[in-house]
Amino acid sequence: MTRKREVSFPVADIFFSDLPICSERAKEVIESICSEGEIEFLPCEVEATEGNYYILNVLGAEDCVDYDNSDFVRFSSGRIMFFNHIKFNKKIERHFFRITDLINGFYFISEETKEILEKADLKGLVFDNSLFIEKSS
Repeated sequence: MTRKREVSFPVADIFFSDLPICSERAKEVIESICSEGEIEFLPCEVEATEGNYYILNVLGAEDCVDYDNSDFVRFSSGRIMFFNHIKFNKKIERHFFRITDLINGFYFISEETKEILEKADLKGLVFDNSLFIEKSS
């Protein structure tokens, strides 16, 4: 005989599966700061939850890395595997962005965006500060 148990747990406003997923609440915060065409929200289902959830799809990528002054590792194909240190060669005007040569699902946000998201007190949001990012001068 199989027993079925209902499990209840708090669901985060933003979390990663294979892609970033956000709640309706997070979507509203992000939409309030992003320009049209910067991000799209694709409706999705999240099991064991109520409410609306969306895949957060960052549109476009920035060609913004100063490779001579950055530290990174390449795959044998020549594609970039990861960065240890990134120096940008220009100011990024977007709130959310990806880097052209880094296709492995890494997303970046501006410092301003980080502050806005923190003030919104979104659940589940964790920033990885392990990568040293140097802004352009």
